Amino acid sequence: MNRRLLIVIALVCAVVAVWVYVRPMAASAVGLAARQACSLHIGAGIALPLARATYIDRHVRPIGPYIVITIDQTATAAHASLLGVASATAVHRDGYGCVLDHGLALTTLTPYPLPEAEAGEINQPEKSARFDSGALDTVIADAFEEPSPSEPRQTMAVLVLSNGQLVAQKYATGISPDTPLPGFSMAKSMTATMIGLLVKHKNLDVMSVVPDAGQLTAAGATYDDLLRMVSGVGVAEDGSGRDGNSIMLTQRHDAAGYAVQQDLHAEPGEQYAYTGGNSVVLAQQFVNLAGDGDPSKAYAFLAEQLLKPLQLNSVVLETDGVGTFLGSSFMLASALDWAKLGQLYLQNGVWEGQRVLPADWVKYVSTKTPQSEARDYGAGFWVAVDGGRDSQHGHLPRPPEDALFMHGMMNQAVYILPTQSLVVVRLGATRSYLASGEWELLAGVLGALRAAPDGN
Repeated sequence: MNRRLLIVIALVCAVVAVWVYVRPMAASAVGLAARQACSLHIGAGIALPLARATYIDRHVRPIGPYIVITIDQTATAAHASLLGVASATAVHRDGYGCVLDHGLALTTLTPYPLPEAEAGEINQPEKSARFDSGALDTVIADAFEEPSPSEPRQTMAVLVLSNGQLVAQKYATGISPDTPLPGFSMAKSMTATMIGLLVKHKNLDVMSVVPDAGQLTAAGATYDDLLRMVSGVGVAEDGSGRDGNSIMLTQRHDAAGYAVQQDLHAEPGEQYAYTGGNSVVLAQQFVNLAGDGDPSKAYAFLAEQLLKPLQLNSVVLETDGVGTFLGSSFMLASALDWAKLGQLYLQNGVWEGQRVLPADWVKYVSTKTPQSEARDYGAGFWVAVDGGRDSQHGHLPRPPEDALFMHGMMNQAVYILPTQSLVVVRLGATRSYLASGEWELLAGVLGALRAAPDGN
């Protein structure tokens, strides 16, 4: 075999190897771009250039700017393609946001009845005697500053509830109080809440083995294992685009079906591994138990037991092709509705005198998972028992020790502070955790509290 032929063969092999390595990443990137363009532009009404400059292009950098995004003429679908080598289409459905179209029949879903906004619904902040108003205004304004041009903060919304009263809110240009914004992994806290509803209304025992979940069931994994990220589900999550979580969310028609087919990475209860596969399997269980396998019935149950009592009228739960809520990542809601979900936990699961969640549910989700070590994870919520989500950054402000919080990619956060009777919401599109300024925001809000609070 001559040298030239060997070189050609080597080059062909190298190209094939690169393609095999890169293709899943490209497929994940265009899938996410199509879904985000559909969700944010078609669903939430955010201008496409703003959606691209914040949530999309930087999310899938460095290839984001090379992805071509088009919206169809009927404004019901978004298409994304990358240099002709990968493409994806997301379709908008009333009541359910956007779903990726993998060329298979989509399960028909009946929109769940969102509550109508009631007369007198609080949507304008009122001054509170608990705060130094000037200091609070400064803290909120600072959250929208851009101290580092190389790492934009891109805060989209900040909102503060004090004793259930809206005392501060601010939104970026192009975003309104009614705009549903993505929470990314804060969806895991909604999924945990949905399991709480099953405990209350369907007598679910979280220590029972999850049924009909492939190897998880065979290994004896419980609902508690899934909520605490110790189930051993074999869906790795590293954000590379080649990981199982990315494939599950962007390249599979049935996300939970994919998750339960993977070999376990550990026996249930042995190791903590933060991965969305746990929450997606829990969301499928919600459909099975709340709707007898019918997604539309399950979401109607959710609307009746949670959305209606709390008047959550902006919530969008996006699904996979078979109708399962992608409960690890794809919930959108207005800043106020995210705050209300936090307020429900601040009030120990009670809303306007009505018990929405089991009496011990807040204690359960805020009890640290021992296997999570310094990561301070509870059951679908983060907790602050050891100083906060990133306690290794000792120079950062720490939340009060009884705090629990939702947290999502690009630094979405809902902080629930029982001792101070506060809920603090920060939504944005910041890739760098340190650049987001969320700890500084939280510390500033706490610092604006008067030493001897009175009034509301």
